Amino acid sequence: GFPTNYADYPGPIESFDVYSPNVSSLYSQVFWKGLPPVDLPAHIVQKYAGRGMAVVGFELDQVRRTSEGDKSLPITCAYNHHFESNMVGA
Repeated sequence: GFPTNYADYPGPIESFDVYSPNVSSLYSQVFWKGLPPVDLPAHIVQKYAGRGMAVVGFELDQVRRTSEGDKSLPITCAYNHHFESNMVGA
């Protein structure tokens, strides 16, 4: 069957980060709208231009961007049970 652990995937694995636009809310506020599309990193687009790309993993993290770098937040920091994502080819 298909490996369930990224380290067991047969072949090299490359990772990259993509950030959504900033989302800001206060306690008890509801944020319920789609966000604008976000481009994949240019080097990934160039590498796979005209070819298929196997996505073997997808991770999500909520971060606060600071002058000292990204700070991971507990996933419970923002109530988000309606997350969805789409990746569409060129």
